[in-house]
Amino acid sequence: MTKKALLFILAAIAMLLPAHGAQDSIFVQLKDGTVLAYEYAENDTVSVDETYINISDTTFYSGYVRRIVFDRSVLGRESSMQLMSFKLRHTDEGNEALLNKTFSADIDDLTNKDTISFIIPYLTNYKLKPFFMANSHKVKVYANDELITSEESVVDFTNPVTIRLEYGDAAPREYVVCLKNSGLPIVVIDTPNGQAIASKSTWVERSSMTIYRPDGGIDYSSGTDYMNISGRGNSTWSYSKKPYNIKLNVKKAILGMPKHKRWCLLANYIDRTLIRNAVAFELAKMTSMDWTPNGRFVELVVNGKALGNYYLCEAIRIDNDRVNINEMGPNDISGEAITGGYLMELDSYYDAEWKFKTSYFKMPINMKEPDDDVINSYQFSYIKSYCNDAEKMLYNGSYNSFAEYFDMNTLVDWYILNEVIYNPEPKHPKSSYMHKDKNGKLRMGPAWDHDWETFTPHTSLVNKEAMWFGKLYKLPEFVKLLKERWNKLKKPFASVAGFIEETREEIRLSWQFNNSVWGTISNGVNGDISLPYDQAVDRLKNSLLNRINSLDVIINSL
Repeated sequence: MTKKALLFILAAIAMLLPAHGAQDSIFVQLKDGTVLAYEYAENDTVSVDETYINISDTTFYSGYVRRIVFDRSVLGRESSMQLMSFKLRHTDEGNEALLNKTFSADIDDLTNKDTISFIIPYLTNYKLKPFFMANSHKVKVYANDELITSEESVVDFTNPVTIRLEYGDAAPREYVVCLKNSGLPIVVIDTPNGQAIASKSTWVERSSMTIYRPDGGIDYSSGTDYMNISGRGNSTWSYSKKPYNIKLNVKKAILGMPKHKRWCLLANYIDRTLIRNAVAFELAKMTSMDWTPNGRFVELVVNGKALGNYYLCEAIRIDNDRVNINEMGPNDISGEAITGGYLMELDSYYDAEWKFKTSYFKMPINMKEPDDDVINSYQFSYIKSYCNDAEKMLYNGSYNSFAEYFDMNTLVDWYILNEVIYNPEPKHPKSSYMHKDKNGKLRMGPAWDHDWETFTPHTSLVNKEAMWFGKLYKLPEFVKLLKERWNKLKKPFASVAGFIEETREEIRLSWQFNNSVWGTISNGVNGDISLPYDQAVDRLKNSLLNRINSLDVIINSL
């Protein structure tokens, strides 16, 4: 609208207004037909389409006004006092992801409802500044009986707040203002001077991390101990939504999980549901494998930027509360000391510093622990020979001799887990862990990395020829144990449908925020990237339950 046109409108309004600053009302008619009243006083300010116009100063505004309509027929309706707008803005403490953002209630909510609801992602500090306007400048506004001033007062919205409007002898008008975030913990990480996290091999040191509970309380703060963060993953590091490794400088418990220095932030980028890894871990906990990572869904904010939903979980490490096997030192090079413990990953990326391929089945073994600066040639030679000796027994067709080297319950349970979620990773293999304690056998686990093509509709075996299983399937002892373990696990596995439903609701709001940040997934391997949230979760759950039924027929028919 031109300045000339605006002057014409304002002049027309002025002709209708009594002289000498008498009180009248300006009515703002919005594009949708909503009519809002605001009592006019000389030199007062009117809000139109969230832009402030000073009636007495026509040079103040040069933008677009939808319409201003003056109507004397509804003057003096003091009983219809109401809020015209109600916004919330961050204060200086906390809420890093909310900087420079204002959250507004819909006009309809203010005119027709008594409850004003705000869903504010990443809300960590519930003490906010209300910005509001009533339909009369005479109206006094109270928050829980305390008089407040727009843009100045700070109100604690941890619990619902009653906003009361009072004007003369008229009956008060009340609104209840309710705030909530996604309901998940919020992880806030800041690197020195906002340094980018650009490498998997280089830690960004002296970073800080605070974890807020949904109610705004602090679960963890690195403080002056600081922490370190780096990228992680193989294919997952190439996606736009990056996963991260976290290394604390002091062992701490996080979100109810046992204390440790090492943690992971899984992005779950290609997973439309975001819950595949969590569901697979829940299934793994029902097996004979020694330990499965614990995890919590969180909101992640890095250097003030909201990055969406992440799964904060325990990293796979040797520890009393994780892979609970002996932790070796560099001098453990003979006798019982050299027999364990070892943590290994079977992975075709084959990118560890200490690695070997087995002699008979060419399995790519990457040494994870002892750490690179601890392990030595004596230990490496021992575990390499042990794995090759085990494979030799299987290659020669001796189930019982192979079982002297390998705990078969964990091997079978690990195999069943990957079949029931339809995980093709063992075929490479990738992300497949095993470990050996001092004087112990090889044991499969822990479970890891279950977001690629998993929980999709399939009715045939996926890993029958993977790794050692092609040979094992030819041995009647293995088939017998497979049936026994399957019939013990299938009922607990089916019960995970309840966990899926609980998790669906737990992350519902977070999923919406995550989707608004990342939008369409670039990798459609799971076949659900175009589905709405509930349909994607339904598909996952039904795929799992149907696969349990299919495997029940297949395995018991072997």
